[in-house]
Amino acid sequence: MEVLKNVLLNWVLPVLAALAVYVGIQAVRAPEVVTDEAGHAPTFTLMSTTGERVALEDLRGKQVVLNFWATWCGPCKAEIPQINTFAAENPDVVVLGVAVDSGTLPVLVKAQKDLGIEYDVIRGNAGVQRNYGVKSVPTTFLVDAEGLITKSHVGVVTAGKLARWLR
Repeated sequence: MEVLKNVLLNWVLPVLAALAVYVGIQAVRAPEVVTDEAGHAPTFTLMSTTGERVALEDLRGKQVVLNFWATWCGPCKAEIPQINTFAAENPDVVVLGVAVDSGTLPVLVKAQKDLGIEYDVIRGNAGVQRNYGVKSVPTTFLVDAEGLITKSHVGVVTAGKLARWLR
């Protein structure tokens, strides 16, 4: 009986407490997206580093990866090669880096070049960040061809994870 009590107090309860803390943290970090009545992803029209306007509605019919990031964010920079790989291996998927809190378009153009970003970068704003519930960067979403958010991930994302989202 003493062994069972010892196992419970020293192993089971600490593991359950750690699991509860983890679930709580994930719930706080999870994006709360503002969708329309049909559940569509929030629409936006933003300027790209190439000077073109990018409207999410214009991308209906295609899968879209939205990666919210910032030029000052170390983990964001670390995941760029992974997103480059995913974009190169999945040319039918639109990949957009939504830069938040990162300065003007000329700053983003330079950052895109300096960081070796091979997918499109658009300049986000506080409204888009709020509508997507992005509390920390990087945060990544998959929007399906119908315009519905089917997956999201807070933190560094890998090419493998993004590829699994497509299955």
